[in-house]
Amino acid sequence: RCFNKSAINKMSRSRTNAVLAALLLCGAAIAQNGDVRPPVNNEDDRTCQPIAMGLCASVGYSNASFPNYRGHLNELEASAELEDFIALFQSGCSGAVVHFFCSFYFPFCASTSPDELVVLPPCRGFCQHVRDRCEPVFSRYQGVSWPEFLNCSAFPEIAENGPCFTPPDPSEVTVPPIVFSFDVILPTLVVEPPTTPQATPTAVATTTQTLTPTPPPACQRVDTKYCPSAIGYTDTRFPTSRGQQTQLQAETELASYETLIRTECSGAIVHFLCSYFFPECVNGVVLEPCRELCLHVRPGCRAAVQQLNSTWPAEFACESLPSRTGGSCSGPANPAAVSVPVIPGVTDRGDATVPLTLTTLLLVCLAAVYCGGF
Repeated sequence: RCFNKSAINKMSRSRTNAVLAALLLCGAAIAQNGDVRPPVNNEDDRTCQPIAMGLCASVGYSNASFPNYRGHLNELEASAELEDFIALFQSGCSGAVVHFFCSFYFPFCASTSPDELVVLPPCRGFCQHVRDRCEPVFSRYQGVSWPEFLNCSAFPEIAENGPCFTPPDPSEVTVPPIVFSFDVILPTLVVEPPTTPQATPTAVATTTQTLTPTPPPACQRVDTKYCPSAIGYTDTRFPTSRGQQTQLQAETELASYETLIRTECSGAIVHFLCSYFFPECVNGVVLEPCRELCLHVRPGCRAAVQQLNSTWPAEFACESLPSRTGGSCSGPANPAAVSVPVIPGVTDRGDATVPLTLTTLLLVCLAAVYCGGF
């Protein structure tokens, strides 16, 4: 729950000092002179969740509020959409572009008690600083205008409308590398405590903090018969964001879809399953399956799944995957042009001349003894 000015004034002096100290350590510049009206619903349902990994793990704070301003419920959902902007981040249009997008998709959050949260939206001036520099680049990379949901006027102005997040000088912030195997230097922090009629002139506290994020696991060679080099890549990384700790665990889960692979419901079904269970890894960065790949595979294979008296797995939610237009996903450029690769014992039929579906039918008939005149 975001605090407005009256709520903050009701807090004890010790609790207020504790909150300010927490914000000081997390690299946010705040001003508490009015009500906060961040563009998000369900404020009572917010929770502070740790930022476990990914691009926003290096912007200076460790907890984010969910649901966020886009309605995402967790880090995985937020990261899936955030990755659509990777090309913009890599363009270098503004050194603060990553910090701004992270402050929107992963809003700064601090807990003052089990049922009280401080949530900081990005400051309006911070948003405008990034937009002025990156909107032309965004239009060139994405082919569309600046997103309406990033309308800077929706965010509070520092020192006017309430607490918000911004580096003291956005022009001095640099884009963190995608691979976090380095030291991150946080910008100097400015904290302006709330004033009262009896207060002395506002004091300014500054601090600089150095963080050393834990390096992510390195890429490793794909080691499963289900994902031959024909899928278009040879490196993956574990553990995955979906919980698979080892390649053996991932192979066991992928093997449960062997019957679906045999149907060849889509020429790209193996490419999709491999990119899901054995995500492509490039220079330590994991690429999610492309949304376009999933959308191509789903129609034919969902029908095949239904014929097998089952349903399309809820975990294969195409809409939550990044789009190829963002340049940061895995999959063939034209899914319709690929075919199911040879997988020993699964799709290699040798000299067999009887189609797989007919062979299966014959086996079922023989097992049932009676084939109804077949």
